[in-house]
Amino acid sequence: MAGDIDPTIEPDGSPELPLAQVAKGKRSAYLGAFRALTEKEITTPAVAMTLIERVEQLEAEKAQLGIYKDKYHEIDKELAVLRANHGGNLGNDLVFGVTLSAGFAAIGYAPSVWDQKGAGGVLLAIGIVVVLVGIAARAVRK
Repeated sequence: MAGDIDPTIEPDGSPELPLAQVAKGKRSAYLGAFRALTEKEITTPAVAMTLIERVEQLEAEKAQLGIYKDKYHEIDKELAVLRANHGGNLGNDLVFGVTLSAGFAAIGYAPSVWDQKGAGGVLLAIGIVVVLVGIAARAVRK
């Protein structure tokens, strides 16, 4: 008859948890014991004291974890602010780089065409305007 008992089933019919799933700690030995208690045994002072102690232990652990939760939210907000302030805007950087390059290229090429009916002056003016537009685009971003 002793051979008919399945060691993986608790007396109350619930399946036994594998050892890897059982919480490691001071009270892990009590996990199986509380499942096997009857209603009469649960009302004893020793069980009540053990349950009260476990509740107090869980409340203390919750309070400790609450500190980490608050710290997490503070750091998360700080990270969001830093990303917003220092995160690069690729489009704006591209406009800045292209306008400066084109403007300075026009300014540099202007002396080469200076003798052709005012083309050098127009190219110089366009180059200066394009450089100023690039600088203004960068200033507006910040």
